[in-house]
Amino acid sequence: MIEARSGGTTIARIVAGHPCRADIDGNELLIGTQPLVAQVGAIRWSGDDADNGTTLRKNGAPIVRVHDTQDTGIEVFDPRGAAILRFTPDGAIANAEGEILRRAEPIQAAMRIGDTVVTGTRDIALGVLITAPELIPEVRGLAACHRLFSREQARN
Repeated sequence: MIEARSGGTTIARIVAGHPCRADIDGNELLIGTQPLVAQVGAIRWSGDDADNGTTLRKNGAPIVRVHDTQDTGIEVFDPRGAAILRFTPDGAIANAEGEILRRAEPIQAAMRIGDTVVTGTRDIALGVLITAPELIPEVRGLAACHRLFSREQARN
């Protein structure tokens, strides 16, 4: 289980599996990983992989594209291709203008991302995704479960 806590409150909890379970800011999601899909009321969330990243869709319309960089960073783009969020291997988390919003750093048996502590993973990019207030909870949950599933597939 991966958990993010800020000020004594759990803001995200991810339990890998089939389905993957994500609780982000009180929004509970059961996420299918093959294919990437979740149903929230009447809204269908899905994801498509391509060479330029994974596009997450809400009722078929693109919402964001998540792209792993070659240097272990991660970038999140809006449907027009404009950057929303960038995480670089030096721990910087920046917005579209390149302004550093917060930093991510490993600490003893966990990681610190801004004021949030994430436990249960050493994947800092995953921690950045589940704690990013710039992204809506459904996107954070889908992106996290997809990343966990993709890493699992790569190991097998």
